[in-house]
Amino acid sequence: MFPQDEFKLTRQAVFALLVSAAFSQTANAAPAGTVVFAVGDVSATAADGKVRPLLKGTEIAVGDTIVTGGNGRAQVRFTDGAFSSFQPETRFRVDQYQYEGKTDGSEKGFFSLLKGALRTVTGAIGHVNKKSYQVATPTATIGIRGTEYLAREGNSLSVSVGEGQIEVCNAAGCLVVADGESAFVKDASTQPTFTQQKTEAPPAPPQEAKPEEFRVAENRDATGGLTLAPTLLSGPGYLGAAAGQVFFSYDWYSPFVVHSVFMQPGNAVFDGAGVLTSFSADGAEGFGGSVSATAGVISGGFNDGIIGWGRWDSGTGTTTIPYTCVFACEGSGPLKDVHYVVGQPTPAADMMALYNANMVGTYSLLGFTYPTALDGYGNRTVGTQPVTGSLTAYFGSGNLGVTLGVPIGGNNFSIDGYAYFNPTAVSGPNTAHPAAFIGYGSVSGMSYGYAEISGLFAGANASRAGLVYQFDTYYAANPIGTVSGAATFKQTSLTMGSPPQ
Repeated sequence: MFPQDEFKLTRQAVFALLVSAAFSQTANAAPAGTVVFAVGDVSATAADGKVRPLLKGTEIAVGDTIVTGGNGRAQVRFTDGAFSSFQPETRFRVDQYQYEGKTDGSEKGFFSLLKGALRTVTGAIGHVNKKSYQVATPTATIGIRGTEYLAREGNSLSVSVGEGQIEVCNAAGCLVVADGESAFVKDASTQPTFTQQKTEAPPAPPQEAKPEEFRVAENRDATGGLTLAPTLLSGPGYLGAAAGQVFFSYDWYSPFVVHSVFMQPGNAVFDGAGVLTSFSADGAEGFGGSVSATAGVISGGFNDGIIGWGRWDSGTGTTTIPYTCVFACEGSGPLKDVHYVVGQPTPAADMMALYNANMVGTYSLLGFTYPTALDGYGNRTVGTQPVTGSLTAYFGSGNLGVTLGVPIGGNNFSIDGYAYFNPTAVSGPNTAHPAAFIGYGSVSGMSYGYAEISGLFAGANASRAGLVYQFDTYYAANPIGTVSGAATFKQTSLTMGSPPQ
């Protein structure tokens, strides 16, 4: 049976899932893309020479040159589904761009990386017609075949491919660079060559909020090329979980830890880039009342069409749950560093079928947020290294195991966790949705500690899983306060089996 008391322990923090940042749209010609993240000195110079600052929601037009300063970073989602992340000291120009929702030969995306570093996940343009996509640099040109790659230009060109292939060409010749390979081009008259040296992007300034890690959704066609995932659409029926901090006006002396999973689906609102901007639900955690949260500054976010994840740097939350607990459960307050996962929960019928067949699902890491920490003195730490992890779900017994590596603030924490869910539950006001789970885990990297974990399964046959985690570092050699983060997983196998004894 599902341990309902486990849910009750976290009801006071239920409003940790989020809302709205303005997403601007112009009524003129269709834009090439939209800024989904910007921090520091970031601007665009239009074809007519006019300069404007780039903020989240700003549209990018043909002829714009995106310029980032020494502390500037930006992330742009193009209309064909491509994502590009621009590092400090970068100049990137949109030379030609056309996409009308179909790959019929009219689509085109020609760009210039004049200097700096670019990480990109390509979209529909170039997927069918390879010659319709090109990034020109002073050293060479880059063509693609459906891929994720990092390029850095500065009197020479360095490239590394994460997925797919690119073709690097100049007057001296061409070189095809595939998954896991890197290449170097000394100058415009020297032939591209392979190298063991991976391309590196400039490090982030200390304590700087970074855009969230994004990974290519594993959607492939028969030839192995990337296909685009649909964007999560605003509306009802979403489950979510969140972890972060909230400050009550009547609890001014310390932040209140937020860690919660919604027992019942609520209403999620996404911006044009598929980033969650608000969440609201009635009957949250089975205690009646309502809960809502609204984003202020969004640090970053992503979704693969099935599950979404991200972090709000700030926001506000309100709950009217009529219940008495250690900390008052009714009220509102500002949110800080709230990490979330959100998705359409796996249907109850699928959860029951997985239970009846005693299926075991294994999952690999799909994406994550960089963890954050906040101590009682207001000192904030933001992680800069990738999170690692894997998950195994035992649907026949309603439990799962998860491991996470969480590097932050000079510490290398690892979580060995477990969680419970009830795949046979009949979803209702006083029960958890069968796709929701909650649990705990031990934390290594300090003499003593445990983490709270909550999350959900999403997609048909639980093809995705997402969770948030939170733990205190009081017993670490280098205490940095309460750490929060989010991670999502994709199913890699589904077999019949038995849980470990």
